[in-house]
Amino acid sequence: MLKRLIGDKASLENVVTLLTGSVLAQVITVLVTPVLTRIFTTEDFGILAAFTAVTSFIAFISSFRYELAIMLPKADKEANELFQLAIRIVLIVSIVSGILLYIFGDVLCDWLQVPQLKSYILFMPVAILLTGLYQVIMNWNNRFESYKRISASRLSQSISTASTNVGLGVANFGFISLIIGQLVGLFISVLVMFHKWKKGVEHKLFSVSNAELKELAKEYKEFPMYNAPHILSNQLQNNGVIFFVSGFFGAAILGLYSLTLRVLHAPLNTIGISYTQVFYKNASVLYANGKNLKAFTKKSILQLTAMSIPVFIVLLFFAPDLFAFIFGEEWREAGDYARYLSPWLLITFIIKPISTIPVIVNEQKKSFIINLIGNSLILLCIVVGGILLKDVKSTFLILSATQILYQSAYIAWIVSISNKKNEEVQP
Repeated sequence: MLKRLIGDKASLENVVTLLTGSVLAQVITVLVTPVLTRIFTTEDFGILAAFTAVTSFIAFISSFRYELAIMLPKADKEANELFQLAIRIVLIVSIVSGILLYIFGDVLCDWLQVPQLKSYILFMPVAILLTGLYQVIMNWNNRFESYKRISASRLSQSISTASTNVGLGVANFGFISLIIGQLVGLFISVLVMFHKWKKGVEHKLFSVSNAELKELAKEYKEFPMYNAPHILSNQLQNNGVIFFVSGFFGAAILGLYSLTLRVLHAPLNTIGISYTQVFYKNASVLYANGKNLKAFTKKSILQLTAMSIPVFIVLLFFAPDLFAFIFGEEWREAGDYARYLSPWLLITFIIKPISTIPVIVNEQKKSFIINLIGNSLILLCIVVGGILLKDVKSTFLILSATQILYQSAYIAWIVSISNKKNEEVQP
């Protein structure tokens, strides 16, 4: 089936390589989740969601998005310089974040209405550092098609996270087991991917002067100027949903919501992340060589749609019963949430790979504005649902319907700009 959908043999091999690690990693996650739901409470999952929201908000822009630029230069030397630039920025941002969180962490937790986080503030800069390093090193591996290493890192992360969570949880370490498991998993995955650069390319971390990096930062200024605010907007949306759900409906509902996302993301990420990395690599190469991306983009949309339909059908008809059977009867309500949210998450699955097109064709500014509108709609739906409807299921239903309409329009826009030519390529 994959061969028929993806077509190109090299791309198929790359997707299968990444998919192997992703499938095994997600199988471990799915298998361990019923164990975790019997060790930890819904409130514990809610607090973990808040912790992850705070750290990811900073971590996803910790390199100012220069890690995405690593894929674009033809010369490996320039890509290596971008790698060094991104790593240095991550280190600086992590240190500064640690200082600010140490000073203002208690105020932040009170403002977010999650006072339980106060005891875990010092873990946050560590999570920011490891997540930032992971993103940079993963893009370097993706550039050189080191897909076996990426696949191994995902599997290692899943195994180490799951074993730490269960081991410490059974040993009655309490909620902190979930945070330590997350950090251990990130650390192991970074170690697995970290390797010497390509032969012939300088790989010392501080081999490039600050003056050279400054010029390079200016050359790729579109990333911090437009892509960083773009991802920041996405994080505001994601985290805003988490904090609004907590504020309107309580920590227990937040725990149910976070488990819903955890379970829904498992099958979608299994294929989606692997597909996205190969798509971004192939589309970047095609565009760099002056090729038109429109046919490639349309083909990918059809492939992703075909992959997502079976998941949608299963969730639509069986989600509540599946959640109750696998995780325990007290989690049945999370299955209802999954039923309502699945259309939105499935169309997001389709968009994720092709959302790299604006980065490749240098339409990041417009993409940022469009995404800002979409993210505002998400928060508006949550606020309206929380204040007027006061019912979480109705809120999620409105949210899902609104996002289907918005993201369908976003897909149409991406297809339209995929026809853009690379003006730097001589005819």
